[in-house]
Amino acid sequence: MLVSVIIPTYNRPELLKEAIDSVRAQTFQDFELIVVEDHEPCQGPAAIRNSGVSKAKGRYIAFLDSDDLWDKKKLEKQLRFLKIINEEPRRSVSGSEFKLCYTNEKWVRNGEHLNQLKKHQKYHGWIFDKCLPLCIISCSSILMEREVFAELGGFDESLPVCEDYDLWLRLSLRYPIAYLDEKLIIKRGGHPD
Repeated sequence: MLVSVIIPTYNRPELLKEAIDSVRAQTFQDFELIVVEDHEPCQGPAAIRNSGVSKAKGRYIAFLDSDDLWDKKKLEKQLRFLKIINEEPRRSVSGSEFKLCYTNEKWVRNGEHLNQLKKHQKYHGWIFDKCLPLCIISCSSILMEREVFAELGGFDESLPVCEDYDLWLRLSLRYPIAYLDEKLIIKRGGHPD
């Protein structure tokens, strides 16, 4: 199987069902779905995500927070984009192979669409410096090589928050990051964890 999809969740049965349905509706179907429940005592997001990856068998991993949704073509479009930008001569321009692809996102709060602030602008390529001021990569938007996740040591479980931000910084320091400028996820924040 090519992709392992990991959904970490805690006490969100209705939202979880919708998230799972958005994965099952993918036009690209060569994936496994791993749902990891964060049982008491709460282990935190880093530990629960790492637990999901430890069960993964795919070449690529993708995360979907249980209160977010995917567009039905998310995996198909990201895999195609990575294939295209890693072909020569494009790869020669970046100087390295792209190991992670992230997408744009729609933000919805309480059923209303929100406009992203300019500070949430997304970038492509060697983006470490652009990532320093704030986390611009949403965990639900990424598709990355599982081997690179392992190379970086996964999410840092000593961090109570911003574990994803830390991982994206470590990754963007070593590799160029592919940005697919399409809104392929719906971020539905504001739900209790």
